[in-house]
Amino acid sequence: MFYRFFIPISRTPVKIEIPWVILNIKSQGGIYIINTVDLIGFLGWITAISFGLAILNFFIKYINKKYINKLGKEKKQLVDMYRKVMRIIVKNHKLVGTIAVVSVLTHFFIAFSSNRISITGIIAALIMATIFCLGFYGTYINKNYKGM
Repeated sequence: MFYRFFIPISRTPVKIEIPWVILNIKSQGGIYIINTVDLIGFLGWITAISFGLAILNFFIKYINKKYINKLGKEKKQLVDMYRKVMRIIVKNHKLVGTIAVVSVLTHFFIAFSSNRISITGIIAALIMATIFCLGFYGTYINKNYKGM
């Protein structure tokens, strides 16, 4: 089951179930409280998904340059479909990258404040920060638009 939402009626708990994350949200006097571990896990998944979509920009452009551009007229339908998907990914690249940065920073600060830091999380965040810095450098400092 992908999504299961219970609508809060006064002070009844809310359970949001997504295949990989279960959030237990309780209402206490109009304030919604969420378990810290659940919130850290949810933000981790948001970070992973948005980072994956952001990094997909590079691979989509690489495949387009090396393979799709070399296809003949007989594969026009495949080329058109690929370019539609490519246009969506390239158009939303900065948005999902921004979501990834905000969610990884929020994820880190919540994990740090609750003493739940892991070495693998720090390594993943450093890799993401490096890729973010490379993207920032390519966009705002080195304005060479030739590509690969």
